[in-house]
Amino acid sequence: MSVGDGFGKIEPSPFDLLVSNPPYIATAQIDSLEAEVSRWEDRTALDGGPDGLRFYPELAAAGARVLRPGGIAVFEIGHGQAAAVERIMTEHGFTGVESRLDYNGLERIVSARAPE
Repeated sequence: MSVGDGFGKIEPSPFDLLVSNPPYIATAQIDSLEAEVSRWEDRTALDGGPDGLRFYPELAAAGARVLRPGGIAVFEIGHGQAAAVERIMTEHGFTGVESRLDYNGLERIVSARAPE
């Protein structure tokens, strides 16, 4: 078994699917979350950096490297982040980039196909 931070220990291989629920809360917003989240959840599981987008460029770059051509990446996103995450995916060569709504009608998922 190997342990690593991010995708450093993953050998490039043709994965079909990459799914991630990264930390996506903007740092300044964490303390304003519901108490059961802000007080009891590990901050590193919530903190997506100043704009909440910190992990998406790394996920997109890794997905382009480890997914087979046409493989699918699916990421959970925070409220109001769909356009930015879609742009990040497109910048990394992904196609068919789209966001999906959750049951409350909020953009919650961005999915895309890896570069061919």
